[in-house]
Amino acid sequence: MIPNKIDKAAILAAIQQIDEEGIPRQRLSHTYNLRYGGKLYPPKYVISLANAKVNGTELPPSMFSGGEESNTFLRKLGFVVEPCSDAGSCETSGTHVVTVTLESSSSKSFDNKSRLSLLGSAVRNSADADVILFPAGFFQLREQNERKIIALADEVCDFLRKSGVSITVCFGIDCADGEDQLALAVTRDGIIAMGRKFYPTYDERDVIRIARSYDEKEMGYSRFFEIGGKRFYLAVCYDTFGIRHCQLSNPGVDAVLVLAHQFWPRGYGPSGDVDFARKGFAGASQQWDCPVFGTAVFFDRAIPENWPTGVRYHSEQSVKQFKYSDNTLHWTQRVEISESEFAICYWYSI
Repeated sequence: MIPNKIDKAAILAAIQQIDEEGIPRQRLSHTYNLRYGGKLYPPKYVISLANAKVNGTELPPSMFSGGEESNTFLRKLGFVVEPCSDAGSCETSGTHVVTVTLESSSSKSFDNKSRLSLLGSAVRNSADADVILFPAGFFQLREQNERKIIALADEVCDFLRKSGVSITVCFGIDCADGEDQLALAVTRDGIIAMGRKFYPTYDERDVIRIARSYDEKEMGYSRFFEIGGKRFYLAVCYDTFGIRHCQLSNPGVDAVLVLAHQFWPRGYGPSGDVDFARKGFAGASQQWDCPVFGTAVFFDRAIPENWPTGVRYHSEQSVKQFKYSDNTLHWTQRVEISESEFAICYWYSI
């Protein structure tokens, strides 16, 4: 929430400070600008600095939302706030995707309530993005129950509405100890997409309930959705391998969103994060000729510093030859969040 003590004089003082000191890269705007004196300024950063003028400290970006909250506040003070132009008046143009990768301890239990809290923190720090991606199995239900799934999605919708954030949140729900593995895309208006895993691992065959095809609807929802003129496809964990192994043709998508489950230290559980990036992300990117964004939980191990959560692989060489240095897609911002779990949010623009 933005403090009421911030007035027009404080905003003008913040603008003057930016003119003198510049803007940190991580505080550049992606969707809106404050226009003043023929120059453009990031609304959230201006408000953060203005708070220091009247209350003594910068206002952390996690304490208030970009978009509607910040823009309305500034407009009431008489300032002009406008969307980035098609020519790219903000730092980058295009559709902005944020991946949220978790680092967790297997000795702790994470219930849906704590995960909702973490989701809220990540969304508040990514309020200017278009899409934010969380891992598969981010939430857990004892059984696949349509009413409970919708109720869980409604909690996310309620948070988005109350926060005034216009962002599409993608997350996984595992039901019945993973027998049902779902991916959902939710906005403040409700569920807009849902899909079930269609390509199981060898150990999962005849154990989990899978979709009959890569594009089968789930609970009446398609697993395709459009945001910012881009068409996205929801892939549940090993589905990203299925895109290449099944030699599927691109059904007109601009990007694949992969909700992977988890990686463990070698010898303690699934630990193939490198293979996932090479054969999964790069393989799907090569097959469908589009970017692939993915995320997961790293249990009892640090998130590898160079693990790519966004991959674009143009080469005609086999993905067996793929190296991280071959990736032509690079993040533009990196934000850390520490709650009950540690998370790294990576920003991409497509």
